[in-house]
Amino acid sequence: MSAAEALREAGTERLTREHLDAIRGLASQAWFGRCAVLHDERGKPEEIYFWGYSGD
Repeated sequence: MSAAEALREAGTERLTREHLDAIRGLASQAWFGRCAVLHDERGKPEEIYFWGYSGD
């Protein structure tokens, strides 16, 4: 997801695990997925979070 989307949905450009509830709704239809870089408490990129739905 873009920095602008993160800022709009979660109020910050540096997402953490605490922001997941705020962004999960961005992938709400079949055959659609998203990814976001999650940061640690120091603001360092820590993991890539993938979420979405298959069409099955």
